[in-house]
Order: sequence, then structure tokens, then C-alpha cells
Amino acid sequence: MTWRTKCALLLGGLLIWAAATRAASPTDRTPHELFDALNALGGVVHAGSVSISGCTGDPSCTPLGSDTTFAAMAGAGFDINISHRIALRRGDATLSFDEGKLAFFLALDGHITGAVFSGRGHVLAAPRDPVEKQQMARFLNATVLDEDFTSAYLRFTDDAAKELLAELHERKIPPQNDDAFAGHWESLIAEFNAGQSLHLLDGLLTENPKPYFYSAIEGTVTGAFDLFYDLQRREPFLLGQPRRPMGQSSGPAYYDVWVSYALPGDAEASATFRALNYTIETTIAPNKNLEATATIEMQALAGGERLLPFALARSLLIDSVTDEQGAPVSFFQNEGLSALARNDTGSDVVYVVMSRAVPAGQHFRLGFRYRGNVIEEAGNGVLVVQARDSSSQCSSHRAPIGCASRSSTASIAWDTGTPSTQFPWRGLIWANMRRHP
Repeated sequence: MTWRTKCALLLGGLLIWAAATRAASPTDRTPHELFDALNALGGVVHAGSVSISGCTGDPSCTPLGSDTTFAAMAGAGFDINISHRIALRRGDATLSFDEGKLAFFLALDGHITGAVFSGRGHVLAAPRDPVEKQQMARFLNATVLDEDFTSAYLRFTDDAAKELLAELHERKIPPQNDDAFAGHWESLIAEFNAGQSLHLLDGLLTENPKPYFYSAIEGTVTGAFDLFYDLQRREPFLLGQPRRPMGQSSGPAYYDVWVSYALPGDAEASATFRALNYTIETTIAPNKNLEATATIEMQALAGGERLLPFALARSLLIDSVTDEQGAPVSFFQNEGLSALARNDTGSDVVYVVMSRAVPAGQHFRLGFRYRGNVIEEAGNGVLVVQARDSSSQCSSHRAPIGCASRSSTASIAWDTGTPSTQFPWRGLIWANMRRHP
């Protein structure tokens, strides 16, 4: 066995399901274990004889026949050529995969959550509203997005895999092994997954899941851009692009929102939690380092939810989150990022995961301990807070929840000392996302 073949077996490409292997349910794992499992998808395989599934029981979707078995070769994928064009529509955009290779991630708990494509594809998106058409024209000099692409990373909790596998089955396209394909996507999958796992974690933990679809697309003209269709945003359909100032290859980015709107028939998203009250106690050391505790009283507006995002400047690090009994509560804050990467592309959001779903109407308290340095001298002995507004950095490979997405809580500007604010987080587009007036 060659090194590349071994690598392929570890990386994952074709999403295959080992029917004999019992998958743990989300409740069998801690939030961090589930998060790590989502990050590792595309990097874990079950060796042996397996059968492809994904839409078993649906007579309209039997991908390649449920009795078809394959050796678990991670580099396997579906070869597509112009005579076997397949397409996927999300929102007002259609992704066409014309020629190249498409491969799925491995299943997690029986769910297919991602795919990658390399080759020649095409994206067509035509906004319906005249204002959105004008908005797109300001960025693209055209009222429609009509462009070829060379690669695409897809992550989803909806029926995207079911639809694609049905088309592959209808066109009788068999999977073929390609070690080089897995090698090409190795580092890219790991990088993209880091920014998507919290989206999928929320979908797996909630009792009220709503479809989520994201694609990072490498366009031949516009470069890398994002496509979202997320029914937990007030404006589910979004096309946009991360940008940096001219001549800068690193540092803070801003985000161009090409279009963002709801389609006819999209259910309106609503807040699921709100903050009722909070207390903050802070200590500022002579070196201007801040240490603080915050106690926040929350109310669940809708039952069945576990994940709560809170705004907090990335320069302030959470030491612990506890419940009313003082027991530790799981949280995520720029997981896996170094201090340099956190300052460059990190998010100003902390995600708290309750140990169980909170019933609607229930009040509860959370305690936070955090520290960091957000204070600087303005001259003449005047001290100012340097992070007066929390804002999320966006990039096509990270796409954090707070960037172009959804969530369900209130925001407290802990680092500024401003009065208590309460607003739904769902559908929030960060201030550093640029949209032409």
C-alpha cells in the first residue's frame, strides 16, 4: 500500500456508511467530542465492506442501489463529465457540476453533512427584488451572478446529499477511486471544517432543526465567494465575499454582502433566548489587564434549544462558564486558533452549550469568568476601551455563525460597560460587512 493510499484512507472523500458499525447519537457525546467529530469528517473512514446509503426508504432516491458494496477507499469519488451534468438549487442560486470529481464526506450518526468538488462547474443566481439586483450590480457590474467555478466546498444539514446522490443514481454514475483527489483536499477540508462545525453542532443539538446549506466557491472571475441558504436567518439567502484592503494579505477582513434576503415561503426566524438582567464585576490591574465575572439571567423564548451565542471581544478570554449550581457548562471560543490567528480572523462570539434543552419560558442564570486587555492609553492619562463594538471577521473558509448566519440569543457588550441591550441575534449581519447604500 502506497503512502498516498494510506493517506487517502485517513482523509476521506466518498461518503460511505458502514452498516455494521453502530453510530453514537449526539447525546452519547459531549459537545466538544461532537464538535471534534464534525471537524474530523473527511478525515475518518470505516475500512471494510460497506454499502452506500443516505436516502434509504425513499423510493425516489436509491443511490446506486442499496445493495451495492464498495471497499472503503477514502479517495473514491464520482467522476462527472458534460454528458452527466448534475445540478443543485438552493435559494435563488443553481450550482451545476459539469465536469470533474465530486466526493462526499463520511457519515456522522447516519447523516451526510458535506461534499467537495473539483473541476468545471457553473453558478447562476438571479435576485428577485429590484433593490437586490441593484445591490449585486454595485459589486459585480451585473444584476445576476453568472460565472464558472473550479472548486466548491459544501456543508449542510438539509437534503443536499440525498438530492445529489439521487441524480448520480439516475445517471448511473459509479464511484471511482482517486488517491490524488483526497490528497488535494486534505488541508483544505480541515481549514473549511473549522468554520462550519458550530453550524452543524447547533443543528444536531437542537430539538427544532432547520435546514442549513453553505458553499465556498472558487469563481473564475470573482475569486472565492460564499453562498448561504440558512433558514435560521431572517434573510436566509446570502451571497457575499470576504475582502481585505488593497495590498494587504493579512490582518482584519471586511465582508461584501452582494445580496441578502428571504424568499417567498421562507418561515420567519425568531429569537429563542433573551437576556433579562446581568451583573458585572471587574478588576483592572496596573498593567491595564482586565479580570471580570458576569452573571446573566436568561429566559428561553422557545423550547428545545441548547446553544447560546454571546458577544465578547476576542481579546477577552473566557476561563469558565457555570450554571446556577456552579457546575461547569461547555463553551466554544475561537476553537483551535492561535493568539495570532484569533486576532486576525477570530470571532467576537462565545458559544455556550447547555447540558440539556431548556423548556420554553424557563429562567436560568449563567456565570462567566474572563480576562484580557482591551484598554489602552489615549494620552494625558485618559484610558479608553479599544473594542467598543464586537464584530466578527469573515472569510470563505471559516464562515463563523456570527458572520452570515443565525443564532438565538441576546448580546451583552461586556467589554464596553454599555447599558444592558437585548436584541435577537438571528439574522444579524455584522457591522464590518460592507453593503452599499
